[in-house]
Amino acid sequence: MLAHFCSNFGFNILLLWLPTYLDKTFSLTLARIGALSIIPWVATFAASNAGGWAADTMRRRGVRVELIRKLMQGLAFLGGGLPLLAIPHAATPGAAIALASISAACSGGGYRGVRRESS
Repeated sequence: MLAHFCSNFGFNILLLWLPTYLDKTFSLTLARIGALSIIPWVATFAASNAGGWAADTMRRRGVRVELIRKLMQGLAFLGGGLPLLAIPHAATPGAAIALASISAACSGGGYRGVRRESS
C-alpha cells in the first residue's frame, strides 16, 4: 500500500510539475507547453492498455498472479524512476518530454500490478 501511494504521488507530482518546468527551464509559450504536456498522458494511456494486455497474456499462459503483479510493479517503479534522474540534464524540451513520457508510461503500465481481483 505504501509503495502504491508513493508511486501515485510521484506520478501526479511529475505531471502537475511538468508545465512549470517547461516554462521556467525552456521559456516556452503557453500553447507549446500545453501541446507538449499532453504527450506523457497519452503515453500513460497507451502503456496502461498495453500492460493490461501483457498481464492478461501472461495469465493465460499460466503465470501466477502474484508473479505478474510483482513483475508489473517492479518494472513500473524502475522504469518510472530512472528517467527522472536524467530530466535535470535534458538540453531540449523534446528530450525532457521524452523522459517524462517514459517515466509516466512505465508508471501507467504498473497499474496492472495493483488490479483487484473480483471474488
